[in-house]
Amino acid sequence: MNFEEIARELNISRVRVGQIYKSALKKLAHPKNKEKWREIMDTLEALEEQRVKKENLMQGERK
Repeated sequence: MNFEEIARELNISRVRVGQIYKSALKKLAHPKNKEKWREIMDTLEALEEQRVKKENLMQGERK
């Protein structure tokens, strides 16, 4: 979705959507959230590793 579509859906201006977006990015990038993001990234990495292992096992069974 682009800002225009979001604005229409929420009945707010496109400019306001941009302001909210900018504010959210600022909050997400704040140093106090660094450890939270590290945990999230570690979890995503572990999930991806599990997915790849499962995919490789399934491909091995097909041969």
